[in-house]
Amino acid sequence: MNPEIIFEPFREWMRAKGMAESSIGTYLTGVNAWNVFFNEVEHPKNISSSDLIRFLGSIKCPHTRKSIRCSVKLFYEVIIHQPRKFDNIPPVQVPEALPIILTADEVYAIIDSKKDNRKHQTILQLIYSGGLRISEPVRTLQSHIWQDKDFISGNTITKYHITNSKGAKDRLIVIPNETNNMIEEYKKEYCPVNYLFNGWKQEPQYTERSIG
Repeated sequence: MNPEIIFEPFREWMRAKGMAESSIGTYLTGVNAWNVFFNEVEHPKNISSSDLIRFLGSIKCPHTRKSIRCSVKLFYEVIIHQPRKFDNIPPVQVPEALPIILTADEVYAIIDSKKDNRKHQTILQLIYSGGLRISEPVRTLQSHIWQDKDFISGNTITKYHITNSKGAKDRLIVIPNETNNMIEEYKKEYCPVNYLFNGWKQEPQYTERSIG
C-alpha cells in the first residue's frame, strides 16, 4: 500500500479536526505499524477482521496494542469508510496499576536537586504546583501568568492561563505565590522574551526534550 495515500488524508483529517500534533503523531505511528504488517495487501478494504485480530495479537505490550487498535480503528472509520470494521474485534484489556505517588519531601528533593539550573528548577516547580503535563510549560507565554485580587478574600493570587491543554482546551488555575516568586527570580536571571522559557539561538521556545 502506498504510504502517501494512507497517511496524508488521515493527517489532514486530524488537523482539520483540530487534534494536537503530538496526538496526530501517535495515531500515525499506530497506522504505520499496521501498514508495515500488511505491506503486501493491495488495499485496506481487503483486510478482514480476522487479519486485524491476528495483527493486534502480534503486539506484545497491552498499552501499545490498545493505542494501535485505537489508531487503526479511527483510520478505518474516517478514511476507508468502514466504521463497523472493528465491531467483532474485542477491546484491549490493559492491566491497571496504581500510580506511584511521591511524598511532598520527595518532590521538594527533586526540585531542590536542580538548584544549580534555575530554569529547570522553575519548570519543575511550575509543573508540580500546577499539575502540568510536560508539554504545557514550553508553550507558556509570559503573559499567561499574572497576579490578581481574589474576589472573595481580597488577597493577591497568581493566575495561570494554560493554553491548548488536553482535548485542545484552555484552563485557568491558581498557582502558589511561592511559585510565582521563583518565576520572577528566574526571569531576572534569564530575561526571557515572549515565551516564559526560551530556547537557544533560533529556537523561540524551550523543548520537551530539553526538560527531560
